[in-house]
Amino acid sequence: MKKRNRELNIFSMSALDLFASALGAFILLTVVALPFFPNTGSSEAINKEILEKHKKTADDLAKEKLKSELLATDIDKLKNKLKKQKEILEAMEDAVKFALLGITTTSKSFVLVIDMSGSMEDYTKVMLDTVRRILEPLDNTRSLQIIGYQGGRSLYYWQTTGQLIGMNLTNKQSAVEYVNFLSSKFDNGTPTEKALQAALNSPAETIILITDGAPDGTPAGIIRRITKRNAGIKEIHTVALGKYYDDSMFIKFLQGLASKNGGVFVGIGQ
Repeated sequence: MKKRNRELNIFSMSALDLFASALGAFILLTVVALPFFPNTGSSEAINKEILEKHKKTADDLAKEKLKSELLATDIDKLKNKLKKQKEILEAMEDAVKFALLGITTTSKSFVLVIDMSGSMEDYTKVMLDTVRRILEPLDNTRSLQIIGYQGGRSLYYWQTTGQLIGMNLTNKQSAVEYVNFLSSKFDNGTPTEKALQAALNSPAETIILITDGAPDGTPAGIIRRITKRNAGIKEIHTVALGKYYDDSMFIKFLQGLASKNGGVFVGIGQ
């Protein structure tokens, strides 16, 4: 009988033991290190998080843009408001700075309607001084026409074409000279309504009536007719000269005519 070979291969067993030990060590290390591995989540969750961040950034940018637009709108509104207030202040300042005989006005053009009745001869100097005071604050940005009236002739015109003329120094002097000429023609009655009707045809914005006495005709009727025709288009200011305070009906006429036509009554004593 053949004898069995009982010799073991020692090298093969050692390799197997080494492999098993390494595998066991790997499994052990994996189990130990598992809690420390980062949990990155699924790709869908990551994408969702990124999208939410972008959306938040976009929303923030949109809000900032809206705030900027609202701020710009508020600034524009404030600028417009300040501009309007400035215009109002400038208009008020202009009205305060420009005054005729204490009458403040924003008008740029005037027609002087001057009474040439016989009684005015006693107030020639007062009349001339009054006209000079009216002309003094005027400059070339404001214009003038003059209408004189009395019963002996229809009307006297300075600037007969009905045109207005700027008040530079030369034209002021010319106007004073014309009024001085009118004073040499004082005579007859006081057809005030006729002169006022003519003044309403003037392109001037404002009428200034200068007289020393009651008009021919019924004062109440004159006020009614002139006011109706004027329809609030022109300011009508009235100036009483001399001893006007002795005649209450005369004062009432001038006050009524002025008040119903956006004007002011002024009295200038002798």
